[in-house]
Amino acid sequence: MPQFNPVYGELLSSREVSEMTGFTMNQLRNQRQKPELSPFPFLKLGGTSLYRKTDIMNWIEDNGGIEASYVVMPHHKASPLEISSENFEKREAIAKLASITTRNAWTSMATWFIEESGFPKATQFVHEQGREILALERSIADWKTIARPNNDLKSSDPDAFWKIWTYGVRKGFATVNDLDVTNEDIMSIPVGDVPPLKTN
Repeated sequence: MPQFNPVYGELLSSREVSEMTGFTMNQLRNQRQKPELSPFPFLKLGGTSLYRKTDIMNWIEDNGGIEASYVVMPHHKASPLEISSENFEKREAIAKLASITTRNAWTSMATWFIEESGFPKATQFVHEQGREILALERSIADWKTIARPNNDLKSSDPDAFWKIWTYGVRKGFATVNDLDVTNEDIMSIPVGDVPPLKTN
């Protein structure tokens, strides 16, 4: 969950930056040990390193995340790609949605969507769309039979609780940003740990 500092604003952990940018935790650690290699600034608070959310969002806006390089040699038998390498817009949309996981869907991303995006009835939208996509995943004919994501559901079916929030916030993010993705696309992206791990 992001922290707030009155001077630096919203601060993100290394794990949150890793999820948002595609850099691994080891890559971020190496960049902090050699700051001249770091693509963005960071803040040291005692033994903890944090990143300003505005710096990370600016970097993502300029770079879109790091690009994977798929190395296939003549002796390899490569599986077909999930999305055609030529479909740049679809790849970018899926990459953006993949950064929304159980770790941030219920906290920073839900806060953004519900309080800052200006989307009408955003909480209701998240609950309904999340349940609809979960119903698709579980082959349930009527999504309305799935309970709303409340504390009872969090205790009785944590998988459903976290997926409803994650799927719903992803759908909201896609809607607000006019991303061309289907419910199947949203469902196909891993949601993260259930419940989310609380390590930095």
